[in-house]
Amino acid sequence: MSSELRLSIGGICFSLVSDEGISVPKEGAPYLPFFSRSRPDVVLRFHPDFDRSLSHKTRETLFHTRGHWKLSRLSGPQPKLVLEVDGRKALMSPDLASIQLHAATGYKGFPFGFPLDELLMINLMSRGRGLLVHACGMKDHEDRGLLFLGNSGAGKSTTARLWKNEPEVLLLSDDRLVLRRAGSGFWMYGTPWHGDARVYSPDRVALSKIFFLKHARKNAVTKLSPAQAAAAVLKRSFPTFWDKKGMAFSLRFCSELVRRIPCYEFGFLPDKTAVDFIKTLP
Repeated sequence: MSSELRLSIGGICFSLVSDEGISVPKEGAPYLPFFSRSRPDVVLRFHPDFDRSLSHKTRETLFHTRGHWKLSRLSGPQPKLVLEVDGRKALMSPDLASIQLHAATGYKGFPFGFPLDELLMINLMSRGRGLLVHACGMKDHEDRGLLFLGNSGAGKSTTARLWKNEPEVLLLSDDRLVLRRAGSGFWMYGTPWHGDARVYSPDRVALSKIFFLKHARKNAVTKLSPAQAAAAVLKRSFPTFWDKKGMAFSLRFCSELVRRIPCYEFGFLPDKTAVDFIKTLP
């Protein structure tokens, strides 16, 4: 008898189906708040062994990170994409709505777990849905959606810790956020893919301001032009370099985002004065 587990991340509901049963391991606690009863957007059928028939089919390599993960395309009358990562293979339909997920013999981890889930999200977002970014995000005491973008070491987890005990503040993530457009505005969604501060939330918040984090000797903001801001967002995002159409969409998305949302470089001190400074901004 098959079992099913549904997770809703970034406004996308993933349905994991298996005849072997599916459970989230103890170290997978960040996934628990994302359990969902929503209608599935993507169905993954898990089989606990490799589909060896793939080895006899001609494949075109689209992207390879030299040991970490590989994306290829199966040739034939019904082309499919194959994602290989950490002892797992995902055989995907072109629209990514249906996925056959296979694991190596003896695989004990969560079949949907990192980084396969994040890689699927990156590909899904590039199909006209949104963008995954390196960021800390929150709703502050005035219900403003504040996005703090930064690469590794820029201060995302530090920012999350500084705001963690502030009253009426909702933290979404300290490392990965999904950005999506809704009507004339933009929303940011929390994800299970946290940083050192271990902040993760299934909530979403309407976006009000964007800050690009930078360590400095004093707290200060500098308004960026749309061109500067679009380039800065792209550098702190996860676009599909291997997909021409996906890259074109990501570029348009960044351009539209920064035209509608005010963007600033934020030089900050790693203490509470940074929080107090942001609170004073109009």
